[in-house]
Amino acid sequence: MENKAPILCLLLCLFACISFHPSLGQAPAHPKSCALFFSANDYCAANAKLAVAPAGPEVQEFAAIHLRTKRLVARIEDKRILVAKDSLFGYRLRNQKCYRWENTSHRAFEILEHRAVVIYSIPEPQYTSKGYALKPAIYFSRNLDSPIRRLTVLEVKRAFPEVHSLHLELDLLPDPAIIARFDEASHTFLLQQLIENHIHQH
Repeated sequence: MENKAPILCLLLCLFACISFHPSLGQAPAHPKSCALFFSANDYCAANAKLAVAPAGPEVQEFAAIHLRTKRLVARIEDKRILVAKDSLFGYRLRNQKCYRWENTSHRAFEILEHRAVVIYSIPEPQYTSKGYALKPAIYFSRNLDSPIRRLTVLEVKRAFPEVHSLHLELDLLPDPAIIARFDEASHTFLLQQLIENHIHQH
């Protein structure tokens, strides 16, 4: 059976683009609310100076984000331009959510946290008692330039092969699935706490 995940993700991304289109009656966005990031440094600088100005070009409108095309249509300073997706690190939308573009899978991953590691989220079809539904799947990368991996115990071990103490603690988890859970008490993901503890000791 053909994998329907790319089609569902495409529809979701198109919905997000339409939701932010200024022609649909929303209030005009602040000119600094959207940005294109051409590198990880652009993303870091834009976050550090979010209240002042983004490092990347100010984007007033995302006209389309298509998973199966190679270009992103954007409007910058009232000029419509085409940007090659493989030249982008990512982008920020008007709702201030930032995304990293992954060229291999042609998907945009929302950046949730950037601390000891980078935590991402992306909607994926998951089977439920009522059938398939789009639910957030959690991914991570060792840093902003490293490969994006599904957040599982096995992938964490592969990303940190040299941190043996981390491997031992991962093996002691009562349920491997908790590695991808958000800890409400500490306001971060469990993986962040584990990495911070073991990297400092390593």
